[in-house]
Amino acid sequence: MEKGLGALPVVSEFTRRLDLAGIVDEVCPGGASAHVTHGQVIEVLVASQLTAPAPLVRVGDWARSWAVEEVFGIEADLLNDDRLAGALDAIAPHLERIAGTVGARAIGEFGIDVAQHNRRVAALIQIICLALLVFCLIERRVRRALGPEQTMAGLYPDNRCIRPTGRMIFYHLGELALRIGTISDPPTVQITRGVQLHLLHLLDLLDTGIGQIRWPQT
Repeated sequence: MEKGLGALPVVSEFTRRLDLAGIVDEVCPGGASAHVTHGQVIEVLVASQLTAPAPLVRVGDWARSWAVEEVFGIEADLLNDDRLAGALDAIAPHLERIAGTVGARAIGEFGIDVAQHNRRVAALIQIICLALLVFCLIERRVRRALGPEQTMAGLYPDNRCIRPTGRMIFYHLGELALRIGTISDPPTVQITRGVQLHLLHLLDLLDTGIGQIRWPQT
């Protein structure tokens, strides 16, 4: 059996130095009765967004295929949707305090110059949050357009039907290219695989507004 490792040990080391789980548990006590504390859940959610960014559902499935138990000491079965929702509900009223405390820890632990970087770090955090929001909305739009089963073929080489994730959607659309046009030859969006056309259709973007969609000429 093999599990994904990626940057999990790196993320774990940095969240440990930030005392992320400890800070969350201090601000939001009471999660230990569920065998895993609120802080531990939030720490794993941070790791999931850095290693396999996707909406915060089915995190347990991700944890089973990645070395989460080996790195963070948390069994995948404990990371069900209800437990995640409980942790998110617990931190929701305390986000400003948690962010401020973790930020102060980062300043002390990593020697950040507060006067120079504090506002810039806050701005970057907001940009990351906005990017994740757009990421989640795109995945939601594709899945809803697929209907009740929310599965499609063409995302993997073996053509099996699976639920598309935001990461898969961006991977396939990332290979789209724009051929710059001229006065007599309008610009065209070059597609190389049918799955790209399917995704654009699901997103209701067959008319991209920047060029006609065409297969590249051979």
